[in-house]
Order: sequence, then structure tokens, then C-alpha cells
Amino acid sequence: MDPISAITAALIAGATAAASETATTAVKDAYQGLKKLLIDGYNFASGALLDKKPKSEATEAAVKDELKDTPKVADDKAILEATQALQDALRRAAPAQLAAWGVDIKTIDAGRDFIAERISGTGGGLKADQVKAAGDIRLSDIQGGVSPQGKP
Repeated sequence: MDPISAITAALIAGATAAASETATTAVKDAYQGLKKLLIDGYNFASGALLDKKPKSEATEAAVKDELKDTPKVADDKAILEATQALQDALRRAAPAQLAAWGVDIKTIDAGRDFIAERISGTGGGLKADQVKAAGDIRLSDIQGGVSPQGKP
């Protein structure tokens, strides 16, 4: 995944998780840290949208467009490290928290392979309007509309 898409996906996932009552402190802190770096270093205006409507397609589009208009973000070591820290915090979240969040992404455009595994959500598993990858696309163990215990 290219850096702009990775940053966008992390911000959307982090904002969605942070807005829920089940988000861990690590997820909230990592999300706020990445957002603060973007605001302080690049006058990132879409941060307010993320907090108000993290699941909105318009928010995702605004975030991605703003990041694309600031190409230096893709090479900023601190931003990339903060993005990785947020992704790691989201991965470490408890299964019950992840189940409530699910994954809802409008567009995935991977520069190489796209792999999605072990996703289930009470509101849905994985939703994407468009998935493109220069390499392989692998989806496995994805369930929607189930509880963390696997019961509808």
C-alpha cells in the first residue's frame, strides 16, 4: 500500500475506533499523536472532520485529497512511524473491540499485494467499494454480522 493510502486508512480506522466507547487508551493516544503531527507540521485541516464523522465517505475523500496535496507527508519519517504505531495499536486491540468496529473502506489501491485476514464485526466484516492491487488480493476468515463469539 502506498504511504498516502496507508496514512489515510490508519487515520480513518483510528478515528472510528477512538469515537467508540470500546477504544483502548493506546489506540486513542496513537490516533491523536498521528493527527497532531499532521496538524502541527502540515496544517492538516481534515482532523476536525475525522473527529466529527469518521465513517463518512466524504471525510475519507477529504483526508486522502488533503494528504495527496501534501506529498511531503509520504516521506516524513515521524508521520510514517506514527502511522505504524497506530496500525500496531489497532492490531493489538482486544477481539471484542475489533468486532464492534469492523472494517469499512471506500477504496483500496495497493501498490503491491492486499491481504485482509481475520476480520469480523457485529455491524459487518469488510466493506470496500473498490479494491485494486498491482499484486495479489487475498481475503480470508472474514465474517460480518456476528458477535465476537461467532454467534449472530
